[in-house]
Amino acid sequence: MPQRPLPDSALPAFERLARRVGRAAAPDGAPPSTLVVGPATPRLLAAVSRALTPRLVQVDDLAAAPDALDVIVAPDWIARQDDPDAAVAALGELGAAHLLLGAPSRPLAVLAAAVTRRPRSGAWTGSGFLRAVSAAGGVREVAHPRGWTFVWVRRN
Repeated sequence: MPQRPLPDSALPAFERLARRVGRAAAPDGAPPSTLVVGPATPRLLAAVSRALTPRLVQVDDLAAAPDALDVIVAPDWIARQDDPDAAVAALGELGAAHLLLGAPSRPLAVLAAAVTRRPRSGAWTGSGFLRAVSAAGGVREVAHPRGWTFVWVRRN
């Protein structure tokens, strides 16, 4: 199922949460090492750059991820995966202390999938996405801007 991109209207909430993640990831003020996973618009990359660090790496495939990361940003990468639980586990294996994850909230698609008994990739409710990503660590904060859910997870 095609995914809608992160809308510009959700960027301010995303950037506010990313600033809090950045302060926690680098309390000494040094820019945290940051990885952006999945497709990212220029506006999203600019928001990450402003909020976290001007030096970031963007990859579409986790195999290309660098070592020694402080923060992983994946605003809609998990929702695009066939196995979201495996995707959360794969992000956790990268070893970053902080994850900033997001997915579009699509409760009607979830309801339709339940009624028709056909699972739909990328169909989440905000609470369902929160449950899925909480397996990666402790949930520090959640934001729900205009049809999206963003979750800050502090790894155990």
